[in-house]
Amino acid sequence: MNRNLFIAWYCLGVLALCLATFWILVPFVGLHRANISFAFAGLIVFVPLIMFFFRKEKFDERDGKFMRRAMSFGTTFGFGSICFITLFLDFVFRWVVKIDSVPMSVFMAPLHCGVVIFVLCYSVLLILLYGKGELGDPWGAEQ
Repeated sequence: MNRNLFIAWYCLGVLALCLATFWILVPFVGLHRANISFAFAGLIVFVPLIMFFFRKEKFDERDGKFMRRAMSFGTTFGFGSICFITLFLDFVFRWVVKIDSVPMSVFMAPLHCGVVIFVLCYSVLLILLYGKGELGDPWGAEQ
């Protein structure tokens, strides 16, 4: 398996672990305490270690292009979702609930959602690019 594909599947596995642990913990400890399950997202820091062990594998400019495209796609949607969710929470608590600030109990929700969306977009696009890489650019923007 290619190094980038292994990284994409690893990140999706970490995301699945986080979400599965979250939904398993919610009935037992409650919604706010179940947020500790997102600590498993820290396993993503082992991606450079994966790159170290797969360093003898060929890495051409197509692989670099796919990695850069997937990283920019994931970053755009991840940070965009953080901004959108933060503005949405501000609107809800300011105008609907009539509180001047967002409570700390829901303050980390945009960050968790942004990390999940970043990893999901990054990994899925990288898998799609490698799946369609032999056929050309999936959006028809050949250069």
